[in-house]
Amino acid sequence: MDYITSTKHKQNGVLINTKHPMFKNEYLIVDFSDGWLEISTPTIDYNGKLYKTTATTKYGWRSIVLSNTDITPGRYYIDESESDEDLAVFDVTHTRNRSQI
Repeated sequence: MDYITSTKHKQNGVLINTKHPMFKNEYLIVDFSDGWLEISTPTIDYNGKLYKTTATTKYGWRSIVLSNTDITPGRYYIDESESDEDLAVFDVTHTRNRSQI
C-alpha cells in the first residue's frame, strides 16, 4: 500500500493509518518538516525518539499517533522518487487522489 491517511486525534494529535509494509516494524522514526513527512526504520544503534506502531484492525491497517503536528486530515501518497525500502517520504502540504499522481 503506497499511501497514508491522517485524521485528527485528540487536541493536538494526528493519527496516521496505513498498510505500508514499513509499518510492520514495531518502532519507527518520524521526521516532519517543511511539508514533508519522512518515516524510516531505526538502526540498531539509533538513539532518539521512536514512535510505536499499533495494529488497528484485523485487515492489516497499522497506525501511529503524532503529537503537536500540523498535518491536514486526508490521504497522502508516497513520493517514489525520494523513498526506498528503509525510508518513506510523503508530501503532506496537500492531499491528492490517485489520478493526480
